Amino acid sequence: MRSDTYLFRREDNGEVVHLKFNVMIKQDVMGYLTLPDGVRAKRVHRTQRTKLRGNVEESAKYRTHVSNTLGVGKHQVQEMMADAKLHGLQGVEWKEDPTAKGFYQAHFDSQNEWGRYVKHRQLEDHNGLTSANALGPGDFDRAVKRAKNNPIREIKS
Repeated sequence: MRSDTYLFRREDNGEVVHLKFNVMIKQDVMGYLTLPDGVRAKRVHRTQRTKLRGNVEESAKYRTHVSNTLGVGKHQVQEMMADAKLHGLQGVEWKEDPTAKGFYQAHFDSQNEWGRYVKHRQLEDHNGLTSANALGPGDFDRAVKRAKNNPIREIKS
């Protein structure tokens, strides 16, 4: 991968295209932009994605779970590897982020290994590894209902 470009996946055929910074910066808050030929494309943050074919559970065994949140700077990699080994966490490794030199993303063999690591670090996940910040079809309806049932009260001091 070239370090001076950003990856986007075309919606029409799934092809990954390399875009320069001046084009990438036009993406919206969800990571989408319209290419010069009119096709929409979404930013790709992980370069090793496996298309799920056939049995989803079988395919999931071969996917790598990547976390920027659990990533570290280059100066911390050896320490994190030693800590993981000391605590028997074998399904995690740190690989340099292809889009950010000097930053190492945490890669997990499975969602279970990711969960063990999060627990070991005494962290909490309020989004879920696979959902990130994505919103589903019913999320807005639930938010409106919750807002109506829990009006904001003015606090007087």
